[in-house]
Amino acid sequence: MARTSGEIRFYTSTVPDNCGLSSILPGAGRSAEPRVVPCVSLDDFAAALPGQRPIDLMKVDVEGAELEVLGGGDRVLARADAPAIMFETLDLAAAGALLGRHGYAIRRLHYTLAGGLELIELGKPFHGIFDDYEPPNYFATKDAAGFDEVVAHANARHSMALRMLGRL
Repeated sequence: MARTSGEIRFYTSTVPDNCGLSSILPGAGRSAEPRVVPCVSLDDFAAALPGQRPIDLMKVDVEGAELEVLGGGDRVLARADAPAIMFETLDLAAAGALLGRHGYAIRRLHYTLAGGLELIELGKPFHGIFDDYEPPNYFATKDAAGFDEVVAHANARHSMALRMLGRL
């Protein structure tokens, strides 16, 4: 996805066994020569889906291109019933500002086998176990009660066996 529908440059990963580094942005571990590929904006994608509310949840992990994806979704993100969004970013200020303009609240997403899912308030001191090598993940929603509902639902399905395994 991108800001506008059409074509975009796509930089494939040059790291063996990690195609997840590919992106629409140039960068380390990506080919110097991009491929031109078709792309669609979030708004155009949603408009092509059937139904009144086609998107309930989005997962955005686009190696630094979060503003490109979210920037193409003004109509979708402005809706009162806009989707909840899980996203990874190193630049929370920019993504947070864009989502904030649409009425989203954001929490830091953290998950361990021992503790299950946590959605940590921004600004609260926190060090995640993946912070040294992974960008942080966040959860955004327009319904603040949604934070508690997501945590309760996720952790209710978190089996005792997994919790015990996480404490080993």
